[in-house]
Amino acid sequence: MEMKNESHDKLVQLIQHPFHKEHSLVLVAKQSNEGLKTYCNGCGELLSTPCYTCIDCNYHLHKQCAEAPLSLPNHPLHPQHSRYGLFLRQRPDHSGVYGCALCKEKRNIFFYEYRRCSFSLDIKYAHLSSSYKFNQHPKHDIHRHLLTFIKSPMVIDVFQRFNCSWCHEPLTNFVSFCSECPILFILHKKCLDELLTKINHPSHHIHPLFLDHSDRDLFCNLCQKQHPGPFYGCSLCHLNINIGCALPMSIVENKSRHQHPFTLLRRRG
Repeated sequence: MEMKNESHDKLVQLIQHPFHKEHSLVLVAKQSNEGLKTYCNGCGELLSTPCYTCIDCNYHLHKQCAEAPLSLPNHPLHPQHSRYGLFLRQRPDHSGVYGCALCKEKRNIFFYEYRRCSFSLDIKYAHLSSSYKFNQHPKHDIHRHLLTFIKSPMVIDVFQRFNCSWCHEPLTNFVSFCSECPILFILHKKCLDELLTKINHPSHHIHPLFLDHSDRDLFCNLCQKQHPGPFYGCSLCHLNINIGCALPMSIVENKSRHQHPFTLLRRRG
């Protein structure tokens, strides 16, 4: 991006952005909130100053989005092709690539992409890379891809609309997630670290249940619904219980109605 200054009565800072070649963008350093009732064309968030704007086209970019690098070498979320780097793109309205590796959404905003494997990352998440730390396969072989561990206060901002895939509770600053699946798979660190490989469940007293996973959806005998793995199962009895149903979330307390907690149990024929 070419930067230039032009001096009239006062200094005006302009840039020519590669995704908006029609006109130069003018820097707006400060403006009242009442005057910024639009959204950034780069990250999709509500516009705030400082920002660059083209009044003729109603095109606006946060300063950080406008000055974002055109490529990101050695990004830790995509080590497979780190030497080639990720390149800044503007997603068209009908894009065939996967959604963002973090939020899984597919939006018409700026994103970084490596085209050969359809890996993409929304621009507003690219700066979080310094907080990523990578795990090898966890001690329980519960997912077909490597899980990425994040320890960062930014996690809440990124995943505030989602819950843990297992316990379904709000996320914390310590999570592990899969960047390769097109559907969000994210876990509390506690859920992953403290997951037992064998449990005794009140719905199946005959045998213990063992942790396993499957690449296909399985029918949970407890909630009577299909779920993706992992699950606890008894191979002798051909019984499967989705991990979310087997965890403590299956215990419900309603002290306004009853003095003891209720436990979800399987109905026997």
